Amino acid sequence: MIDYDINPALDYDAQLFRRGEYRWILVGGSINQDRGNKFEEEFHACITSEQPFIPIMISSYGGHTDQLNRIVDLMETSTVPVVTIAKGMCMSAGVFLLSAGTPGYRWISPTCTVMVHDVSSIDYGKTEDMISNAKALKKYRDAIFQRFDKHTGKKRNYWAKKLKESGNVDLCLTARKAKQEGIADHIGIPRMKVQISLDVTIE
Repeated sequence: MIDYDINPALDYDAQLFRRGEYRWILVGGSINQDRGNKFEEEFHACITSEQPFIPIMISSYGGHTDQLNRIVDLMETSTVPVVTIAKGMCMSAGVFLLSAGTPGYRWISPTCTVMVHDVSSIDYGKTEDMISNAKALKKYRDAIFQRFDKHTGKKRNYWAKKLKESGNVDLCLTARKAKQEGIADHIGIPRMKVQISLDVTIE
């Protein structure tokens, strides 16, 4: 066996590697409708390729929470580990996405900019509509943060209380602090481990 041990954390099937059929997903920039559509397409391609894991690279300043939920819903259907890797910037919805990776498979680069903040919305219209929308937004926000609590291994309302105690300002974290808070499991960028088996017979 020829073992190119680049990193022990990830191990691609050698046949997939040689044929160039391994796939990974990049979530960069804004997490919007187009990004959600592309993610779904790429995610299903990873599933049908029968890869042993699905790598998701994240460099995002956030985006729409409805598309975040859509993406995380898909991730939770995976029967193989979902590897999340944050580098550059991981903010707002991007942080939630990082935390949603399979426990033990969540990575963050040591120089990554990490920021958690409250859910925000722009609204207009009649007073009654705005009051109603504000109530709906609070319920939606509570559901988002309860999911974040779950992914980071925290008690219910941990993150909502943490933000409230900070005055609801943007909460900036180092990679080390993000790991301590349960957002990631490892600091660094994982590399592939490729194993190639050579079987020789004489007939």
